[in-house]
Amino acid sequence: MHKTIRLCSWNVNGIRAVAKKGFLDWLKNSDFDIVCLQETKAHRDQLESELTEIENYPFIQYNSAVRKGYSSVASFAKEQALEFNFGFEFERFKESPVEIESLDQGKKETSLAFKGVNEILSPQNLYTELSTVDLLDRLTGATRLSETKLKEQIEAFNAEGRVIESTHKLGKDNYTLFNIYFPNGGASTERLKFKLDFYESFLLYIQELKQTQPNIIITGDYNTAHQAIDLARPKENSNISGFMPIERIYLDRLEALGFTDSFRYLNPDVAENYSWWSFRTAARERNIGWRIDYFFVSEALLPRLKAAQIHAGVLGSDHCPVSIELEVAQ
Repeated sequence: MHKTIRLCSWNVNGIRAVAKKGFLDWLKNSDFDIVCLQETKAHRDQLESELTEIENYPFIQYNSAVRKGYSSVASFAKEQALEFNFGFEFERFKESPVEIESLDQGKKETSLAFKGVNEILSPQNLYTELSTVDLLDRLTGATRLSETKLKEQIEAFNAEGRVIESTHKLGKDNYTLFNIYFPNGGASTERLKFKLDFYESFLLYIQELKQTQPNIIITGDYNTAHQAIDLARPKENSNISGFMPIERIYLDRLEALGFTDSFRYLNPDVAENYSWWSFRTAARERNIGWRIDYFFVSEALLPRLKAAQIHAGVLGSDHCPVSIELEVAQ
């Protein structure tokens, strides 16, 4: 006997705003086992009971940024999780991430330098000279963050309320689900570095978890389109945060760790399927969009993956929901 687990992720761009645009009706009529929300922009005590007490989703968790009205994530579940963690736990880092020394953000290209690595990573060498394996090889000699710097970095990440990690039943096993709002690097060079620092730490965090937990799902707004097929205008955006080679290489590295983009796995050549559209210039109506919301699943879960969808018809945010279905033996 088999059971289908249905998971959904949606950057709602403000949960109080989307609640006025049909979100609660959509949620009531949906049949997802877990709904992961990003950019909720609210503390739980700022919300009406309609967003904290929901009949068909009795188990609700909010991880909110220290700064009110900013970032933040939430998870709505039909069944209680076995375990919850908010943010990164410093104690779980067996070693420190490599240290990003500098970013050079130019008009035509942006390059990245790691401390202890002589070579500067530019668009040219990332996508013409280096493979992911080559890059990982070279990073083995890079300088790692000191314990003090790592603690400061983790505190900064966690203060923005970007991660809910939960463990759930999976037949006779269990799986770990990460609901993440990855940083946006578009505001400044400093925020781009913050985004890449976050990626570095997260990849190490996942690599270490994977040694004891083979069943991992990572969903949310990654704030990066991976390949040219994942956005409407790749050439024009090759030096815009969200499609820079120095950002895209982190999704290559996630794949190198054994994770698979569920939608692209089931729809390898399907173009013009996006999950985010700028509010400017009627981009959604013209489908000038980006696919930056993903479900990446570990290789142990890949045989269970039965469907992956982008719900472009669901309105209320500049993003739309994305979802997957997993088949589980009872």
